Formats: sequence, structure tokens, C-alpha cells
Amino acid sequence: MEWLAYAVGLAALVIVVRLVAGLTDDNPDAVFPVGSLPWELAGGVAGALLPVAVGIAVVRHRLFDIDRLIGRTVLLVVLSGCVAGIYLAVVALAGAWLAPVLGSAVELPAALLGAGLAEVLFAPLRSRLQRRVE
Repeated sequence: MEWLAYAVGLAALVIVVRLVAGLTDDNPDAVFPVGSLPWELAGGVAGALLPVAVGIAVVRHRLFDIDRLIGRTVLLVVLSGCVAGIYLAVVALAGAWLAPVLGSAVELPAALLGAGLAEVLFAPLRSRLQRRVE
């Protein structure tokens, strides 16, 4: 946690100093100094310190359980893609099947049918994928 605390403290210090410099300069329109290369560099470095500190903590000190995080991220991406694919496929098929019957009013029934089927198929798909990912 020290790496993260150090990075957050340093970033906060840069922000406060930059804010004070912006409030005390002769430009009343900008809170932060604008267009100054040193201040832009300081802000960029301060912002870049946060992911670097998290990366050091994760890789070097095993601060977070990264394996579980990666598994959950893969599960979320695959599930989101599957649910979106199921929804789009059902909406397209229902739209094609219901178009001769309903005419131009086919969008709402097709969307409702797609949402319903995606929801029904989502629960078993999620449990299977979660078991496989873990």
C-alpha cells in the first residue's frame, strides 16, 4: 500500500501546487496554468504515477489477487459478448419472422423477445463459463 499512497500523495501535491500557481498568476480565466510545458509535464507525470504504483504493487508485492481479477475480467468480457450476440441474433430473427405479420411495428416485440431470451439463456451460460474460467 505504500507504493500507492506515495503515488497518490505525490499526485495530490502536484495538483495543489499547480492549483495555487494557477490562482496566483495573472490569468483570471484559468484555474490551472495553461499552455506551460513544465506544468503539463508535471501533471502528466503525476497522472502516470498511479498506474505505475499499482503495477509495482501487483507484480512485486502481490498486493492484489491478480489471477482472480484476470479470471473475472475474462468472464465479464465473454459473458457480455455472448449476451449481446444472443440478443442481436434473437432480435434479427424475430424481426424477420414477425415482419410479415406486424409490418412496421415489429421493432418493439422483437426487442422484447430478444431481451427475454437473452435473460433466460444468461443464467446457465454464466454458471458454465464461470466454472470453466475458474
